Amino acid sequence: MLDYKKDFFEAINHEWINSKQLGTDQTHIDNFVEVTERVENYLYNEAKKWVSDEDRQPSYLNNFVTLYRQALDFSRRESLGVHPLVSVLNRYRNMSSFDDYISQLSELELLGLPNFLPFYVSPDLEESSKNRVWASAPGLIFSDASLYDEDNEQGKELLKLWGTCQSELLKEAGLSDNEVQDILTKIIELEKFLSSCFQTDWASVEDYKVYEFEEFKKFVPSLLLDNFFSALVGMVPNQIVVTDEHFWKTKAHELYSEKMWENIKAKLLYNVITMYSHCLTEKISELSSRFQNLIMEVKKNVYDKEKEAYGLTQFAIGSDLSYWYSNQILSAKDKSNVERLVNEIIKSYKYQLENSQNLPIGLRQYIVTKLDNLVVQIGGPEMSPHSKIHLSSDKPLLDSVSMILSAVAKSSWDKLLKTNVRDDWEIDSFTVNAYYNAQMNKIVIPAGILQKPFYSSDYSFEKNLARIGFLIAHEISHAFDIDGILFDKFGNRICRESEEDTVYFESLVNRIVSKYAIQGIEKYNIDNWQTLSENIADLAGFACVEKIMLEKSSGNWEDFYSSFASLWRTKQRPEYQDMSILSDTHLPNKLRVNSLLSNSKTFIEFYNLSEKDEMYLDFEEHIQLF
Repeated sequence: MLDYKKDFFEAINHEWINSKQLGTDQTHIDNFVEVTERVENYLYNEAKKWVSDEDRQPSYLNNFVTLYRQALDFSRRESLGVHPLVSVLNRYRNMSSFDDYISQLSELELLGLPNFLPFYVSPDLEESSKNRVWASAPGLIFSDASLYDEDNEQGKELLKLWGTCQSELLKEAGLSDNEVQDILTKIIELEKFLSSCFQTDWASVEDYKVYEFEEFKKFVPSLLLDNFFSALVGMVPNQIVVTDEHFWKTKAHELYSEKMWENIKAKLLYNVITMYSHCLTEKISELSSRFQNLIMEVKKNVYDKEKEAYGLTQFAIGSDLSYWYSNQILSAKDKSNVERLVNEIIKSYKYQLENSQNLPIGLRQYIVTKLDNLVVQIGGPEMSPHSKIHLSSDKPLLDSVSMILSAVAKSSWDKLLKTNVRDDWEIDSFTVNAYYNAQMNKIVIPAGILQKPFYSSDYSFEKNLARIGFLIAHEISHAFDIDGILFDKFGNRICRESEEDTVYFESLVNRIVSKYAIQGIEKYNIDNWQTLSENIADLAGFACVEKIMLEKSSGNWEDFYSSFASLWRTKQRPEYQDMSILSDTHLPNKLRVNSLLSNSKTFIEFYNLSEKDEMYLDFEEHIQLF
């Protein structure tokens, strides 16, 4: 056995890591991946039964089953080829000018088709019961804008590989060699133009600005936004919430112009092909994933078209499964157990806050009030879905997907005129994760994560606390991290920060940044600003469940600590680790575990660690949030 005093994560997980072999189509394995695969296989096998027996599924899943049957009709899909796509492609091909494009923007939006406008509906930050129109910026192929720099050799190689892969895809979709070359050249020109307005700093909730509509539309008079929004929702919005102000102030007027129209048109043609690629032939579907597979060094030995068909169906209309899945998987007893655990965690947080010597009194009371008003959702939606569309098996697969996209788009814009309800279910119940929604002051714990190895009624109290307990405590703590604290008990963004609060958070941030500043793994240094918010949640969540252990447990600390460490076991391809360290807001799992355990006085004393042990951290260097 490896020395747990040197590397607790490795000592606990070494045997499991060595026993695992990554498949050629896998980038990594961890508990989340394995449970997700188990959930997906369960849903996939049930869906196959529904397809073979028309009377087996509940009536509210009729659209799901119809779409899945269409996706499984491979002979029809191959015989149709790209024909179902032609009319959509021709719509874009036949746009004769920038003005012609502008005249179709609202119709494209309501059809769920690409229009290169980054507007969407989301809750108002300052009054979360209402929705507002938000404006972001068009996305890039590569999220790291520096890859487009002229002197970035890695970026040049990636763009070259991307171009090769997309060339094959577009040709297979029926475009001529000249058309393909022209489209890809213009897309890359567009990407480089847009990349100059993106910052690489990590965004926060502060990165937005509210503009009066009359002021905002001056940035892009060419878009005729009065006409666009009137056609969408029968009115123009009073305000627009802008998340990428630099883009709108410096680039938008140049982008949305006759000068850039051919570049926009090229991107629209490309987007519509990639959007529908999995609705067409087997080869087109494979080619659409080729670039991503190559950069992640993933090799698919066998193309499982039946699973691809299920994946398409779930992606397009999977939310219809939520009610069914949660009722199949989560018993009333398990839901009650999790509710009690959530209440215990909230109670522990409140006790720590009320007795804190670090937090200002006003801040303590504010956070306690948020916890008292926290909405807790466990399992899945309480009601079966009601669809406004009826899919017909007589239609081609692409037509059915188009109906779904249009219904989703219309539903999204309809929300602009509706009041938000905090307990509306927002995520698929089979999702293997949990999350906190600051704009609703709500924690959501789907049925998908309420199973082994995260939770089981068969597990000891210590094991459940170290696993699902920590995940819940971590998510709840986002209510009072550096971003969550800006939202009140109902999820409204407020300006309540006092001088005392500022001093506390500045001190906390400096201590945490300093603590993690020297963290590294293998050849990498970790960006401790990138992981700041998640590090705060980890410290708060772990301290919370450890305190519950002290009060409620029979004292089986070995079960608690080993269960926590094994929760985060993982095996990764180097390429996946490279990408994760650049983009993930969490620490790599080994650092995440060992850093938290080293910060625990109880852990150090239980394992009798001393200054000579690598897992030891002097008590004076420990961080206590409260």
